[in-house]
Amino acid sequence: MQSIIHLPPRRYTVLDSIGIAFRCASLVAFCYGFFDIAWVALTPMATLVAAQMIDAVVRTARNAGPVQDIYTQLPLLEGITAFGWLRSSMHNIADLFLVLAMRACYRRFGLSIGIDLESCHLLGVIRLVESGQIDMKGGL
Repeated sequence: MQSIIHLPPRRYTVLDSIGIAFRCASLVAFCYGFFDIAWVALTPMATLVAAQMIDAVVRTARNAGPVQDIYTQLPLLEGITAFGWLRSSMHNIADLFLVLAMRACYRRFGLSIGIDLESCHLLGVIRLVESGQIDMKGGL
């Protein structure tokens, strides 16, 4: 099966590799990045919430006042802590789904140009291109 692949002669960047993930599984790639960005944003927020809760406890102990201020800060701190515990598991699940989706995309692409991906690797593809079995000059 003769196939034509066209790769433009340009320098590829990190954004190109991120784009591959979004083309294969956009929702999973978004979740994968979201968990990391959310954790980076929530880490300083957890520190601020803990400091506010400590201030509320000290205020309540000094003034012998109501404990209502403590109870407003506690669910926020619990939620942030729970997200921190679950984040790594959710990140691993998103990673697994992303890897599986990208393998499926690569498998479909390889089968569409007639490459057996079970026994083939990048060196094999390069050999096919060099031998002229795959023409890289035309369009896909």
